[in-house]
Amino acid sequence: MTILETGAGRISLTGDPEPREVFSGGSVTGWRQEAGILRGNRIVRTQVDIRGFREIHWPNREGESFSPGAAASALGGLDLRERGLSLCWPATASLQGLGVRDGSDLYLLRAVPSGEGRTRFLSLESADPEGVRFVFTGEPVEWRLLRSTGRPDPVNRAAKPPAAMLWQLGLIDPEGRSRVPASRGFDILIDAADRIAALETGETDRRNILHVFGYAAGHDRGYPDYRPAAELGGITGLRRAVAEVMERGVEVSLYMNARLADRKDLDSDSGLAGAVMRDDSGEPVTEVYRGVEFAVMDPENRTWRDRLILEAGLLASTGAEWIQLDQVAGRAAPTNPGEPWGDGYRKLITDLQHLGTKVWIQGVCDHYPADAFEATWRPVTVLEDGTLRGGTPFGRADTSLLEAAGFNGSLIVPAAKAGDLAGCGLPVIRDANARRDVLPLWNDDWPGEIPGINEENNSRDAGENGGSI
Repeated sequence: MTILETGAGRISLTGDPEPREVFSGGSVTGWRQEAGILRGNRIVRTQVDIRGFREIHWPNREGESFSPGAAASALGGLDLRERGLSLCWPATASLQGLGVRDGSDLYLLRAVPSGEGRTRFLSLESADPEGVRFVFTGEPVEWRLLRSTGRPDPVNRAAKPPAAMLWQLGLIDPEGRSRVPASRGFDILIDAADRIAALETGETDRRNILHVFGYAAGHDRGYPDYRPAAELGGITGLRRAVAEVMERGVEVSLYMNARLADRKDLDSDSGLAGAVMRDDSGEPVTEVYRGVEFAVMDPENRTWRDRLILEAGLLASTGAEWIQLDQVAGRAAPTNPGEPWGDGYRKLITDLQHLGTKVWIQGVCDHYPADAFEATWRPVTVLEDGTLRGGTPFGRADTSLLEAAGFNGSLIVPAAKAGDLAGCGLPVIRDANARRDVLPLWNDDWPGEIPGINEENNSRDAGENGGSI
């Protein structure tokens, strides 16, 4: 059925079972129209065909806008014309929907959230210069078509200064090595805060956040053991350093990974071994990072969540204001459509917030009540099954779809790429150190680089704001 037709194009909605209209607000050009409802006791498939519209939006992390021609070209270049390119909600897709722009109007076709976080897969299965086809697969769902109007295109809006600047600092690398002087240990965080607090920001109200990773066994190793390394001063040394950093007006963030457990440590922990995700053949789901094999853990498993909460309680006792939960929305869910996934992470985030900490996650998704969301800026990477791992393969990053859906979370954006989201209407935290695809580990040069990085960011702000902050 045709659910929207304007002078710019047409949207058609079909599926199995066939969608049926349950409510009409009078006109598809009104503010809201119930486009159809799908019910039944099985997984449903929803097909959305878009023709004519020159600007299409899909929920690739923080959002991506593109033209049909660009999509057709990209799918051809990736050899995915037949299979298509896919996202997964509530993981790599930020919401269950898509949009088209007609002048200043953005039309949003969106699934009504169930609140359970069951997976829905979205694929762009075909494209030509005149249109594209999206296919959603998941549990029975109600779709609604809304019109957001009066909001200018993001590229024409004035940029604004960041709400905060994030400074990343790793202490122990993935091989377990550290260049932190033995005489300083966690006190080097105080040295870093002294440098950051002394910066000329050009802004009277900018906050600074010092994000610390690799403070336990090392980055990407030993998870989920986040006990601060004894050689750096242990929990006592970290508590003292955090207190000193905060006295200098710098907030502290500590890293955790919500998805992974080091495979070699699971044999000695029968409780965690039972929380490993398994594929349809019963085999453990694993992923390899920096040469280390990790098990993917089931976020619905209470034992896994309780272990992470226990670890987070120790970190919260340092007084750190933030905890990062990595990979919550950075990788697709290793499940079948319609299966539980997001509710466990949602509960985990809420439990950590009850400890008194703010939580930021990797990736962007409307299902999670996080305090900040890290925009994904990887190069275009596609896994063997056609899942989009990262990047914007069709066009440019654009938060219009999220904003039209009412999302108002803060985005963490690499400072060097913040111009790609110039005019974003959401609060922005800039990641000052994410300038290269390398880990910003402590070395003798790290403190000296801070003023130069800050000056680059001040200059970038001035340029984006026509010479003023």
